[in-house]
Amino acid sequence: MARQVRFHRTGRLAKRQDEGDDDYVCTATKGCDIGCCGPLDEEGNGVCGLGPDFCGDGCTSTCHYKSECDPGWGIEWSNATACPLNVCCSEFGFCGTDPGFCGGEVVSSPQCDIAAGSSNGRTIGYYEGWNSQRSCGTMTPEEIPKGYYTHLFYSFSLINPDTFRLEPMDDTTGSLYGSVSALKKTQPELQVWLAIGGWAMNDPGAWRTTFSDLAASESAQDEFFESLVTFMSNYGYDGVDIDWEYPVAEDRGGIEADFDNFVNFISRLRNRLNNLGTPKGLSMTLPASYWYLKGFDIVNLEPHVARLNVDLTPEGAGLGCIYVDIILDDFSAQLDHDYARKHIEEFPGLLECRRIFESLQENLDVASYLWSF
Repeated sequence: MARQVRFHRTGRLAKRQDEGDDDYVCTATKGCDIGCCGPLDEEGNGVCGLGPDFCGDGCTSTCHYKSECDPGWGIEWSNATACPLNVCCSEFGFCGTDPGFCGGEVVSSPQCDIAAGSSNGRTIGYYEGWNSQRSCGTMTPEEIPKGYYTHLFYSFSLINPDTFRLEPMDDTTGSLYGSVSALKKTQPELQVWLAIGGWAMNDPGAWRTTFSDLAASESAQDEFFESLVTFMSNYGYDGVDIDWEYPVAEDRGGIEADFDNFVNFISRLRNRLNNLGTPKGLSMTLPASYWYLKGFDIVNLEPHVARLNVDLTPEGAGLGCIYVDIILDDFSAQLDHDYARKHIEEFPGLLECRRIFESLQENLDVASYLWSF
């Protein structure tokens, strides 16, 4: 069996720009993990790469391999002309956002008028229904600070993989549905939404493909819609946040058809909620990581939701403990203080959003969101 060598995603040889680096040299018996093994020299060594120089005449092995995007060598050598989400195509045919992909292109950082005070308009808190299972640091619904939040997202409910109806994560979480919405009795302006899904729902297990199965079947969607509408009516919830982590991503149980199916699902859900006597809110959670974000057809999803919640937690971004809430007409971010202070000016997730939603007005605020180990 041929050995496999690595190939850096920017297209550059890692460690050093040294084509003699053994990690990136291929031979007649040592193939490339990514890319084509180019022509061999007199010593029988080649280099892994993409495009006609590596995959064309003289290619040694894996010559069918195509680049993610076309940097100018032609669609014959590429899977697509441009990158998903309008990110940069490197000179080596890979998609990304940092200088290794964008070269000298500069994407402007989001700007807003500090005097406008737009960050005071909405404060969203995700309330963990399972927090009572911790040995310390717990908070009951009644202990949630009053008068601070405009929205509470109760996290999480799951979807039964067989019936496609709502079901609680566990008995404790399910017992608090009414306690959370009861907070509106003393805070009439408060909105309480149900967050459905979460990272664990797509872990290996019974629920792993539930979102994919739901998005692929309109009859399953109808069952889910009726269950959701009944839930919101019974408990007085004002909206729903769909947290699918993540469509299309194979490592998260996704399939290629999720890209289009999710749009149809969200569109039909929006229509169902609009037909209620009192229309309900709809939002969805997006990852800030480009690797997962490219599985969302954001342009066609965005018209159907009230807000897009961009998850910059370690699962969503791999870069720190951050939540960003993208609203249709403003950009409200809740950011881990230390990370934000150090990296907010250059954080690629914000720039990716800027490339997609050119008309957004943005505002940023700092949240108390903590991971502990």
